[in-house]
Amino acid sequence: MKARWMFSFALATALSLITATGVAADYVWTNLNGGNWSVAANWSPNGVPTGGDNAAITTGGAYTVGLDMDVTVGALTVGGGGGTQTLSIGGNTLTLNGTGTVNANGVLSFSGGTLGGGGRWTVDDAERCSEGGQS
Repeated sequence: MKARWMFSFALATALSLITATGVAADYVWTNLNGGNWSVAANWSPNGVPTGGDNAAITTGGAYTVGLDMDVTVGALTVGGGGGTQTLSIGGNTLTLNGTGTVNANGVLSFSGGTLGGGGRWTVDDAERCSEGGQS
């Protein structure tokens, strides 16, 4: 009986540690009309990427994703299939802990806000990043 109780306790502890540390998820933007980062229905799976998650704004089409909240992500990719995928940062902070990539069809647009974190950015074309509406 004591062995069974100890096993149950050890299993419960292990499961709680796994849940507490979490596992990074991969989120892909799906709203071809654009919209706000904070809307869970705009992402697949439904939810808002945060913490160590990987966010991809790569679904083909011409749209703008507005960063309407302070966000920390593990990795971010902007630009994928045809069209132009834009991430617009107006007044919030985007903290990148891993890699950030702006591909050929991606645009990273700043009209305020902050880029933070220790992540490293790769930009396909310098004209794909703008500050205050200028290249």
